[in-house]
Amino acid sequence: MTITRVRWRERQRVSAADLRAEQLYRLEGLGRHFLAPHDWGVVRGLWLVPDAKHANPSWQLLPGVAIDGYGRALLVREPIDIELPAGAKRLEPYRVFLYYCESPSGCPPCAPCRDDQAPRAWQHVQVVVSDTLSPITGHAADLSLARAAGTVADQPTWPVLVGTITLGSPDPVNAEVRYHAQRASILRSPSGRVALRQGLLGPNDQYQLLLSTSPDKAAPVKRLGIDRDGIVHVWKRLVLTGPTSSAKIAFAKAAALFIDTPTLAGVDRRVVVRGTLDKVSNPLLVLHWSDNTGAREVVNATLRGREKAHLNRTLLFRDAPPVALRLVNLGTMHPIQVSRLRGGERERAFVVKEFVAEPSPSQGRLALATRTIPVEATSVAPCDEDSRVSGSAAASVEEGGIAYFRAAVQPTPAPTARAIQTVTEERPDGVPATAFRIAGGEFDEGDHTPRIAFGSRRPTVPSDFGWHATVTIDGGGRVRMPQDGTALAVSRTLQLPPITTSPTDPLTQDLLALAFQAGLRRAGRLASTTQFKVEVTTPPNTSVKRGDTLTYHLKITGIATQSATLKRVLEGVVGGADSKGQVLNADVALRTIPHINGTADINQDITIPNFRHAAQQVVIAVDILVTIAGKDYVCSGASSATVAVTD
Repeated sequence: MTITRVRWRERQRVSAADLRAEQLYRLEGLGRHFLAPHDWGVVRGLWLVPDAKHANPSWQLLPGVAIDGYGRALLVREPIDIELPAGAKRLEPYRVFLYYCESPSGCPPCAPCRDDQAPRAWQHVQVVVSDTLSPITGHAADLSLARAAGTVADQPTWPVLVGTITLGSPDPVNAEVRYHAQRASILRSPSGRVALRQGLLGPNDQYQLLLSTSPDKAAPVKRLGIDRDGIVHVWKRLVLTGPTSSAKIAFAKAAALFIDTPTLAGVDRRVVVRGTLDKVSNPLLVLHWSDNTGAREVVNATLRGREKAHLNRTLLFRDAPPVALRLVNLGTMHPIQVSRLRGGERERAFVVKEFVAEPSPSQGRLALATRTIPVEATSVAPCDEDSRVSGSAAASVEEGGIAYFRAAVQPTPAPTARAIQTVTEERPDGVPATAFRIAGGEFDEGDHTPRIAFGSRRPTVPSDFGWHATVTIDGGGRVRMPQDGTALAVSRTLQLPPITTSPTDPLTQDLLALAFQAGLRRAGRLASTTQFKVEVTTPPNTSVKRGDTLTYHLKITGIATQSATLKRVLEGVVGGADSKGQVLNADVALRTIPHINGTADINQDITIPNFRHAAQQVVIAVDILVTIAGKDYVCSGASSATVAVTD
């Protein structure tokens, strides 16, 4: 897509092509503005309201603005009467669409000489009512076709749905109407004190949607958020309001006046409707509309004729939503005549003097849908018991149906991500490694709800919502097994005493030395076994009781002959293996053997006082760090026999 504009200069000859190019540049730019940071749909107004007649109600489309999928503005300046097709069926829905249209317009009187009979275009809209045409639900057209006005060659028309009318229903339906959208990650009020954030800002962000307010721009306070798990966090009271505000006024034991109006946008914005119905012979309704912003207006409506002498009207105000009033019999819910004709004279049928109402938001709802997720059939896996039994893939599972509202009194200053992710990080030896992480959010000692759960779905158990948790971890890091008979086995751990943060802690130094030697191994700095030998021997059938002293013999040769320096000797006691080679317990006890270093060979007994290893059998392994000609090397050895550990 290329964009061409005219570069004007002094004394340039202006042609019609130049003016068309200039106009097209501006129309296309405005059309892209309507579609790129926004989207197509109804911008404001365009309400469908019933007209006066009760027996066979007609409808009107109120003024408003919409943008179609090409970025063209559809402007309705005056109310438009809506006519349903001839023979319209009762309870049959009819959708009302708006189309962008252009028609030739006559030349102005000041242009008697012209080549084109219609150099101007009349831009207007056309209303189409259909019971078969489906609304467009997709995105706008390609931006290369965008323009704020004008025809789009070789492209289909773009109907914009404004509502659905059903004969026999007093109210139109606008559930399918698509509204003009705003594409932005953060929406701020002009004062900067209210912000709505949409989408994650980064891998450490927790909230998919976050509403914040603040007394000043520098101190935002969280109000409502939805996190990665779909949990709704509420920091203040939550009020759900519906699209319609309603009120009911009882005038008699069996009669009531119902008032309906669209809910106004804004915090605590209220509407007050005050009316007066008077004059029996010629009923007159005077309706006052006002809100707490100070806007107010008065509308007079005369109820004439036998069919119009009902208070079943929708009254329109200049800068406010329409207000519908229905005076009905509570027993039959049929409209009540305000006056009736008897003996050639009108007689008062119902006395209404004055009424005042403040409609409250109604029809608010929180809908939670449970959807069935189909699982496609696959071939039977040779080792898959479930597949062999069923002969195909697992049955469809159900998902959803639960909403969690978690009160968050104290806002989290920097929440960590709740995610499953892989992270590439630098190891101490300088070689990158990929780690798999499951994050359950920031530590919160008082949070006992499950942050991480492992288990399986059971669609046949509705009471469990289809979920069978085996192991859960809450916000405080506590591991729970909610199901009876669940066992948790942990192996291949490192058995260490408490570690302090002091760099002089001997165990801290041992761990740093172990990491350093692991780096030398990865770099290939291994001492030759023909030059150095590390031998660890234990007497046959050696056993040690926990709490006693374990003794073994250590022999290190090659230090003196290679002119090497023995810098450190690390001892590791590891769980041994059974007769099949299966490691029984992989716990490791680590320490630096004290007072073994220098330039001489080693040949002495080593003792481990107060021996307390968790394994039943252990193997002793020794790593040495030597320096030859200023370079460090590692070498290792282990006992060939295991040592039995008893209680």
